[in-house]
This record gives sequence, C-alpha cells and structure tokens, in this order.
Amino acid sequence: MASDYTKWLTKVLMLSPNDLMNQKLMIYLYEHVYPQYDELKKLGGSGVKGNHKVQAHIRYVSNRWTPSDDGHKNNKARYLDVAIAGYLVQVKSEGIGK
Repeated sequence: MASDYTKWLTKVLMLSPNDLMNQKLMIYLYEHVYPQYDELKKLGGSGVKGNHKVQAHIRYVSNRWTPSDDGHKNNKARYLDVAIAGYLVQVKSEGIGK
C-alpha cells in the first residue's frame, strides 16, 4: 500500500479505503498493473517526467471509470490492467517518450 501508484489511485478516488483492504485486488495491482506503470514511467523518461506520464494516465482512466449497477462487473483492477496495457501499446507504436 506504500506504492506511489496506490497513493495516486487513491487521490483520484479510483481506490477507496475498502479497496485498500481488499487483498485480492491489491495483489492483482502489484502483480499486473504496477509493473506496467513502471514500464510507462521508463518510456516517459523516468524521474519526474515519467511520474507525470503515469499520473496523467491515471487521471484519464479515473475520469472514464463508470461503475456498473451489476457489482460483478466492477473489477477496478482488471479495468486498470486493460487500460494501461492498451495505452502502452499506443505509446510504443507512436514512439512517445523517446
């Protein structure tokens, strides 16, 4: 929970206090989503510039997250995983951050 990514996701209200206590969700983030954020950070130039790239993506996806009335479809971790995977493909194909 001490990850900068967790802090940023909490700041934009993608993660609630209940989410932070959900071990399954947090493990999924650490194993699948956060490594992709690390990759985006490197592609964005590491350091402050890379951090801004990740934060901008987190703000973008948080603004588009629309929870479903069906609670079974509200898998935030999977949503974040798909969003960052797609964005990484786009960044690599456009050569952004090089």
